[in-house]
Amino acid sequence: MLTARGVARRGQSATGAVGAQLAQALGSLVLSIAAARSLGADGLGVYGLISGGLVLATAIATGLVGDSLTVLDRRMQHLRAGLQIVGCSCALLAGIVGAAVCWAAGLLTWQASVIFGLGSAAFILEEFLRRLLMASLRFWSVMLVDLTCLGATVCWLGFAAVFGALDMFQILLALLVSQIVAMVVAVRLLPHSELEVAPWRLGDVTSVLQFGGWRAAQQAVRPAMLTAMRILVVIAVGTVAFGELEAARVYTAPTLLIVNGIGGYLFATYAAKRREPAAALVRHADIGALALFVSVLLAGGIAAMLLPWAGGVVTGAKFSIDSVAVFGWVLYAAAAGLLMPYGTLAAVTGMHVRVFALRLFETAFSLTAVAVVVFPMHASPSWVPAAMAVGTIVLGIVIRQRVLIPQARIAPQPYEDVPTSAGAFTR
Repeated sequence: MLTARGVARRGQSATGAVGAQLAQALGSLVLSIAAARSLGADGLGVYGLISGGLVLATAIATGLVGDSLTVLDRRMQHLRAGLQIVGCSCALLAGIVGAAVCWAAGLLTWQASVIFGLGSAAFILEEFLRRLLMASLRFWSVMLVDLTCLGATVCWLGFAAVFGALDMFQILLALLVSQIVAMVVAVRLLPHSELEVAPWRLGDVTSVLQFGGWRAAQQAVRPAMLTAMRILVVIAVGTVAFGELEAARVYTAPTLLIVNGIGGYLFATYAAKRREPAAALVRHADIGALALFVSVLLAGGIAAMLLPWAGGVVTGAKFSIDSVAVFGWVLYAAAAGLLMPYGTLAAVTGMHVRVFALRLFETAFSLTAVAVVVFPMHASPSWVPAAMAVGTIVLGIVIRQRVLIPQARIAPQPYEDVPTSAGAFTR
């Protein structure tokens, strides 16, 4: 039976999760605003492309390691070592590939490419430390780490603006420095037991990849779709128009990051609740989906009302933000909020393969809609996010009605013995 103290603790954990994600959102927002104000729409377009690549790499790494350390029993030495091997490999690979692609594509100078590569590796390592804190249900500690990261970002950008030129190199350097500072704080806040380094010769990489591989594929679907969308828009209308669309996304970014923050909280809590009856878990997901959908729409409505004033703060009055694009990104964030609890519950309860197949269909549908908007229709790219939101809403409904509800009817007992691709949930 859930006591009043238990309710209070859960409420505090959820508040900490949202607060952490808001702090992280502000850090990302500060960097994007710095790019928009100092580099203009064209520079923001380039920054949007490379930061989108970093988000995609982080999503893959988080699926491989972040979700695995939440569900698998990381107290076992062979699993802990496997997590450490895969995590370090992800960070190293992301840094090398990120730097090489940016330099080879001519997006950045070689110096900025190196800094971006180092920043990418640090970003992924810092995310792993955050996920360890989340897995320990220390959401307020996560918020402290993200606030530290935000403070370091602001300090470095302010230093660069006062004593030099705030260019792309300094923006990427701020990313690197802030992640290093955040990692130091995260290590200090983690329990001593979580800092134990297992002998890598014992590493069970196969078990980590078997579970995390599906999660990484799922986590990568949405960032990959956004990356493909960015490429389509750039091909159709160029980097300047894409930069204007990206400015609208930056302006509404906190709404989507609220969804991601609650998603991290839901994954940890659903994993802990998996012994509850299946029907009860679906009801939990219904409440979460409705709360996220409504709260994101409300936050988006406030953002829309503030657009005439706040839009200039984002762009430095160098260009304007289209209200249609703002509406589209808010709708897209609300749709993601509707989907998040159902997708997360399906993943935790061992139905990630079906969810992955459905998300591939959603991606194909959404990218087709984007291509139709920007190519045959020659419509404004401001309508692109609204076109993507339609597929996301449909996917959320389908997962609930065609995946979770039938499973709850067939197997109303707890999910404690539901196998996963890694064997079983043993945490």
